[in-house]
Amino acid sequence: MLTTNQIQSHFVDIIDIAKTRYPLQQWLHKTPTIEVSPLKGQNGLAYSTGHIIINSAFLSTSAVGCLRKTICHEIAHLVVGIQQAHNKKWESVFDELCSLAVDLSSKRHEIEKQQVKDNIPYKYRLLGYLTDDRVLDLGGAYRRTKKYLSYDGNHSFLGVRITSYKYVDYKAPLPKEIIQDKHLKELV
Repeated sequence: MLTTNQIQSHFVDIIDIAKTRYPLQQWLHKTPTIEVSPLKGQNGLAYSTGHIIINSAFLSTSAVGCLRKTICHEIAHLVVGIQQAHNKKWESVFDELCSLAVDLSSKRHEIEKQQVKDNIPYKYRLLGYLTDDRVLDLGGAYRRTKKYLSYDGNHSFLGVRITSYKYVDYKAPLPKEIIQDKHLKELV
């Protein structure tokens, strides 16, 4: 299970790998530092100061591959510049860092992503109810939004109309006929 010290160790390791390919003086944002802290809706975040925040949802998971990929993602921003967003230049650096620092042959990536997602302290879960009596798990939410509370009935999922949405406590038991992320590939 990942700890803050292990996350920092992976960060140092990947920084060292990145510096062999991209000398630090060429980076647009130098002096990389890391912090582990809660983030809403993101695994990581990079700043032009060189500071990177990694989501504390990685803590107490075994999502090492997903963590290393996230660190590569954020370091790629430091190398090419935050303003480059996810353009071809950024993508090239990201792909190269991942090829050097992440075991891309691992089939565990989806499992690891789910571990991190399950570790996010959401207050609510949004459910969508379909006309065929199935229920969609649309994931966690920190707050209820009017968009779903005042729903006008014009959404569908794979051609089946969504009749209503409901926020439930995130830890509440789920209905038996639930469709979650892990089931979507089977349906599409």
